[in-house]
Amino acid sequence: MTVAGARHAVNTAALARDRLALVALGASLPATTAYAYERHRARAYARALEDSGDAALGELAIAAAAMPPSAAVLAADGAAVHLLLGDPARSITSIALAARNDAQVDDFGRDVLLAATREAPSEWRGAAQAAALVRHPRAALVALGAAFNAMGDRKAYRIAVATAALVTALFALLALPT
Repeated sequence: MTVAGARHAVNTAALARDRLALVALGASLPATTAYAYERHRARAYARALEDSGDAALGELAIAAAAMPPSAAVLAADGAAVHLLLGDPARSITSIALAARNDAQVDDFGRDVLLAATREAPSEWRGAAQAAALVRHPRAALVALGAAFNAMGDRKAYRIAVATAALVTALFALLALPT
């Protein structure tokens, strides 16, 4: 297995929230410097799924010390830890902050943003901003759907939709030839 293959396997297991697969990956990856970051990252995600926040963040810090990744990779991995700890709002904020600081968020970071947006629809404003910063149309659509759901219960929203429908109908009526 290559390092890229190991990263993909850890990403897949983390997004599937498969703690057993993460533990197995952490134990089975070769004990070489090239795989050090992925081993510790798999352990960090497994600890996050056990609701051990300090241990998960500590393990991710050890991973970064063992083999320093790029800023974008570290931001995505930190956001994933917060997502797995049950704090999707912090995960969204982490991705947005990384994107604001010109870090090119990778596909895993975009997938974490998408998952966090689905888990925390009340954070649709931050999710929409983060989706725009990382240029992720699916996350933007999920944030837009969450915004519509959040506003759907408001009286002003219902009035605005009814008014827009009435104006459209009147415009269509006036535009028809007599």
